[in-house]
Amino acid sequence: MRRTAIASLRRNPLAYRANAAVKSWLLESRRRRLLRRYASAVPVSDADAFAAMRARLAERGVRLRAQSRGALNLFWVGANESQDNGGLLRGLSLFGRVEVFRSAAGRYGPRYPVGSPVDPAVVAQNDAALEAQVAAAQQRGPLDALLGQMWRYVYSPEALGRIAALGIPMINISMDDRLPELWLERRGLRLGAVGLGRVTDLVLTTSPETRAWYRTEGVPAAYFPLASDPTLFSPSGEYRYDVLFVGSRYGYRERLVRTLRRREIPVTVYGPGWPDGSLDGPQVARAFSSARIVLGVGTVAHTSHTYTLKLRDFDAPMSGALYVTHRNPDLLALYREDQEIVCYESADECARKLKHYLSNEADRLRIATAGRERARADYTWEARFADLFHRIGLLAAD
Repeated sequence: MRRTAIASLRRNPLAYRANAAVKSWLLESRRRRLLRRYASAVPVSDADAFAAMRARLAERGVRLRAQSRGALNLFWVGANESQDNGGLLRGLSLFGRVEVFRSAAGRYGPRYPVGSPVDPAVVAQNDAALEAQVAAAQQRGPLDALLGQMWRYVYSPEALGRIAALGIPMINISMDDRLPELWLERRGLRLGAVGLGRVTDLVLTTSPETRAWYRTEGVPAAYFPLASDPTLFSPSGEYRYDVLFVGSRYGYRERLVRTLRRREIPVTVYGPGWPDGSLDGPQVARAFSSARIVLGVGTVAHTSHTYTLKLRDFDAPMSGALYVTHRNPDLLALYREDQEIVCYESADECARKLKHYLSNEADRLRIATAGRERARADYTWEARFADLFHRIGLLAAD
């Protein structure tokens, strides 16, 4: 019934736009509330976060031993198989053995609640599966760290605390920290990574300002921009797409694609909700590598003005395509605008720039090549994890 209602809503443009506008207003309103809550948070450095992590581990009696590359025993708690197979898991595997969590049903990642944001039975099932698999992994060789994308509405702090008590460092990667729902309380619980903070040794956040928010909550947090894999994302030498967008269909994304197509810009779109369906991780890599331009949308959920880093911010330049995306300040600290990527603020500006670069191959190729060089030099998963493990004290100098 609910899916039928949503499908009907999508077929009614006026109703769809009204629904998207309401969702955007609610999210922005909650975000303003969140910003007020943490207005007095004191900025912290990554060095502070790693020092706080080491202090936590010392309190538990955990002594880290720096090992050579390839010798680590790691356990990964993933959330999205397609996403993680886009380079992250391969990056981890360069540093040693990686065991991957599967739900009680044997599927990649946890079971998620349906209908209600908090389902104690689902959390208990995930907890039991995770504890059992970590115990089995420990028997095959002591784990040097557990890493993952973990939220309070999926796992309990009690279960993670029991795993931490085994002497395993706990590192949580949070990619959605600008979503208010993950910070505000629901039924007395903080649903996001912050809800697991008391048993997490370090949170790696893709939103730099939330390091201070976590510190206010007593949780060590370091900035962790995402990355890509140059062995998966590389130019194919053949172009199948002029402009390609990969991502779910909702809110601003649909409006942008509709505007571009009205202006006769050839946009190919894949992802949940779009007519041509979705692509898995390797398929995304092949598609990006065959595109002249990869289109990015940097907004969070249904908002039009709040941005966050995305995996495609790294995968698209790495693939050799020209990357055209929102003018996200976080992104402009990593790439040079109009030299390594191209940015827009409105659909009109986006359309104008797409037309220019589709008609000026030399300009497109110059920026695309520089973007790939930047990504290869600085934004690989191998480099990200090498830096992390060095700073934690798990990886010896090469």
